[in-house]
Amino acid sequence: MLVLLLTFVLARLARRISRRASRGARWDVQLVLLVGRVVYIGVLALGFFTFLDVVAAQYVAPTLGAVGLLGLAFGLAFQDVLKNWISGFFLLLERPFRIGDNIRVGTWDGRVETVRLRVTELRAIDGEKILVPNQQVYTSAIVNRTSYPVRRFVSTAKIPDGADLRGMLTRGLAEMKKVRGLAADPLPTVALVPRADMGPALEARYWVNYRQADVDAVKGEVDARIAHVASGRLLDSGADLAVAREVDLIGKPDDDKLPK
Repeated sequence: MLVLLLTFVLARLARRISRRASRGARWDVQLVLLVGRVVYIGVLALGFFTFLDVVAAQYVAPTLGAVGLLGLAFGLAFQDVLKNWISGFFLLLERPFRIGDNIRVGTWDGRVETVRLRVTELRAIDGEKILVPNQQVYTSAIVNRTSYPVRRFVSTAKIPDGADLRGMLTRGLAEMKKVRGLAADPLPTVALVPRADMGPALEARYWVNYRQADVDAVKGEVDARIAHVASGRLLDSGADLAVAREVDLIGKPDDDKLPK
């Protein structure tokens, strides 16, 4: 019993030390999780066989054979669970995404909270928790929206009937230059486009470095400025943007999702 107790304590201590060492080496969070789990399970297995060697050394070899048979039987009986465990191991090892990334897997979309042994935990944009089996994550196409620091967004505003289109593009570009947080490369563009749902519209395409800027604030200001240009007036520098956004506009990114 003392050996088992010591094994459990040492396993927890080894996992804690390995995680601290991994963080000290500035490893990725996923590698820290993986190393900690491997060390924890390894120490537990070593401690169990040490306990067996102390209590009944003659049973060590038969126990190893029994463990092998039990492992085979477990693998056949719980194939789905085993596949999820193995998939979770390779997800942590290959790192197609990182903790904190915004990804889409099949129909599921959200921020990666953690990768557990059986499931990958996502936080949806509306705050819901989504648990996706690791096998499904590993075998599906993964869209990682936060792999690159800059993403393109689109803001579209309806042009009222009879509005004067002369100089609208110039005014739109001038308003875009007033917005802080837009990426300098590529440069933002403004164009007149036909929309089946709203008729003629003014469309602005721009790039935002979401790691350095508040995407919601930047996009909200672009929406407001483009909407005012489309309506034939400009947004005063001291105007309340929250009120200015209450105009007839449609603004959205290409994939209808914003990184959080």
